[in-house]
Amino acid sequence: MVGRGIVKRSLDKNSELQVKLERTQYNSGEEIAISITAPYAGSGLITIERDKVYALHWFKTDADQHGAANHACRMASKGSGYINVALIRALDSKEIFTSPLSYGVVPFTANIEKRRLKVDLQTTAIAKPGEPFHISYKSDRPSKIAVFAVGPRHPAR
Repeated sequence: MVGRGIVKRSLDKNSELQVKLERTQYNSGEEIAISITAPYAGSGLITIERDKVYALHWFKTDADQHGAANHACRMASKGSGYINVALIRALDSKEIFTSPLSYGVVPFTANIEKRRLKVDLQTTAIAKPGEPFHISYKSDRPSKIAVFAVGPRHPAR
């Protein structure tokens, strides 16, 4: 022991990986532009996930890149999903007082317009108790819909 007193050193220096997407909505077959800001040089894995891994891409960040990297992955998923990025610190990295693993996750949506149903409801302006309430609808493609009607809540007696 050198010196006097209790010396505490935090080994939990911020090692957060920052992941940003060019936009949040994509179509199948498009490339997703991913911007990664890493706390240190290392090797990493980018995955496109939902219920399983749809695509993966290995990458490296160098010390002279100052932790910044841009990558593109091809979209293979339908619906909502996540871009998951994990980075392992390089053995020769000078950032030895940080966690050796950093990761980031960002959500995205794919093909949302293909799954959106445009519905136009036509109803009477006033509904009276005991009388039929007629509802008709039009949609942009053949479909079935469910309509729920909620009336006023009666106070407990």
